[in-house]
Amino acid sequence: MRSERFAPPALFFRPALLLSCVVAAAGCVDFDDSIFKKLDPSKLEKDAGGSGGLNEAGLSTDAGGNGGKDDGGSNGKDSGDEDAGDTTPRLVDRCDDPSAYRLTTALLSELNEISFTASTVGFGDDINQNACFTDPLPGSEGAMSVDMAAGERWHFHITPKNQVGMGQGKQNPVIYMRNDCSDNRGCNEGSFLDLCGDAQEEHFTFEAPTKGTWHFILDDKNNVQGDYLIRAVKNVCGNGVKEHNEACDTPGVGNCSPDCRLVLNIEGAAPDEPNDDFSASVILGRVEEQGSQTVKGSIGGVCDVDFYAFAVPDKGKVEARILTGSGAKCAALEANVSPTQIELLAPDAKTVLGVGMIGLDETMTDVACPFILQTDTFARNLDAGLYYLRVTGDETKKTFPYQLSIKVAHD
Repeated sequence: MRSERFAPPALFFRPALLLSCVVAAAGCVDFDDSIFKKLDPSKLEKDAGGSGGLNEAGLSTDAGGNGGKDDGGSNGKDSGDEDAGDTTPRLVDRCDDPSAYRLTTALLSELNEISFTASTVGFGDDINQNACFTDPLPGSEGAMSVDMAAGERWHFHITPKNQVGMGQGKQNPVIYMRNDCSDNRGCNEGSFLDLCGDAQEEHFTFEAPTKGTWHFILDDKNNVQGDYLIRAVKNVCGNGVKEHNEACDTPGVGNCSPDCRLVLNIEGAAPDEPNDDFSASVILGRVEEQGSQTVKGSIGGVCDVDFYAFAVPDKGKVEARILTGSGAKCAALEANVSPTQIELLAPDAKTVLGVGMIGLDETMTDVACPFILQTDTFARNLDAGLYYLRVTGDETKKTFPYQLSIKVAHD
């Protein structure tokens, strides 16, 4: 179920979990360090100057108080910040507008975040969305810029603010990132989100694949203009600050992973909520240790998603099943219970390799909950890496308690 959340990158060392092998009849598998991203600890330095005061807009008045200077220009005040100009948070009509607001670390609070209300009133619908979306986005777009280092992670939380009862248009925000404003086809593939429905919040975590200026675009699936509350958070793992969207901030301590996600090693346990995207996904440690794991969850309600991460060996194959809350096969679901969908995602946490089916399983039993079999083409002969399962439900139906069973083996 959804609540406030999320998480980021780093690798100081490999905890015992990630050094373990899967011991089975097939032998012992040692997983590669490349499963996790490396993070230079020098980029995590905090400036002794503190974070400074906050002005009326909630902006830091001390440019030096949010981290040391780095070569990426986004973990502290850098040469790019000198040209930031107007520091009033806002959106502009087009991302190639030279007066576009630039989101920099110097403007963030002690918790590495900033919140502000921005408007798209008077803006045009300038971007063709054929590159990333199947549905048209007739709403007006607003843009701002973010200078990012490769691997840097930002989380954006968008809340529609129009008053529908007072005649304002109903919003359905859509978020995407662009690194080239001259390309009018829309967003960069894999850097977009349209998960929730009308009048609902969106939560979007973006990890920059390359260093440079990235353009945050707030669009709308409805033909509407209006106000949106934007909460932008820069997540830095291991910097001593547990930011919004971080599950933990002490890598290697307890069950905190090298990239500040929680590792779940208990069979049949329920992961902490929220776990709505790749950066907040719980890592299923017993899958690497023993080749299988069962966890408990629930799906349904407003825009709920559950993400699970697990290690797969080279030439691996995956089996995943949604069971009832008691662990039985779903013979049938009540009419008002949320049906579920389960997807297997690649290590980039974006590419959908395949979707679980509902129907006859390998035992010829008619099953009403989705499953992925090791015989499915998309679930076998996989490269080594950290893969993801994404479970979604129907927000118009009541919550469905479930168990997720995962098995991983050699192909």
